[in-house]
Amino acid sequence: MKKLLIPLLFLITLPTSAQTGGSYEKVMFKKNIGNYGSLTTVEVKKKYDSFYDKATCIFDHPNELRFYDKSDDNYALVFNGTFMYNYKPAFAFKFDKNPPIILRSMQYGKDPEEKVIPYVRWNKNKQLTVRSLKNEYIFNLKDLVKAINKYKECKKSIN
Repeated sequence: MKKLLIPLLFLITLPTSAQTGGSYEKVMFKKNIGNYGSLTTVEVKKKYDSFYDKATCIFDHPNELRFYDKSDDNYALVFNGTFMYNYKPAFAFKFDKNPPIILRSMQYGKDPEEKVIPYVRWNKNKQLTVRSLKNEYIFNLKDLVKAINKYKECKKSIN
C-alpha cells in the first residue's frame, strides 16, 4: 500500500496547467494549408494567463504569407520581390489559374517591388502559388479564410 501511496501523492502534488491558477492554451484551428508540411501549417490558439488575468489570441501562419495589418482586421496579403541584387528568377505569385505576377528584385539601390492584395480580392480564390527563389509553395486559400474567421471569433470572445 505504501508503494502505491508515494507515487500517487507525487502525481497529486505535481503542478499542471489546471493547478497553476487556471492558465490554459486552447487550439481553435490547426491545419496544413500547403505543400510543405509543418512549414505551411496555420494555427489559431487562445491563451489565458491567470497571473495577469488576460486572454490573448494567436494566429500562427507560414512565413511566406505576410499580412498588411492584422490589428484592424485588414488581412491584405503583402508580397515583396527578393532582396538579392539582380537575382533571377524574381519573386512571383499567382491565384488559381491566372497568369503569375512577377515582382522586381532589388536593383541599383532601389527597394524590391511590393504588392498588397486586399482581402476582398484574394479570398475569392481557391489556391495561391508563390515562387520564392527556387521554392514553390501552394496554399489552400479556403482553409486560410477558415483560420482567419476562427481568429476573428477568438478576438471577439476576449473583448
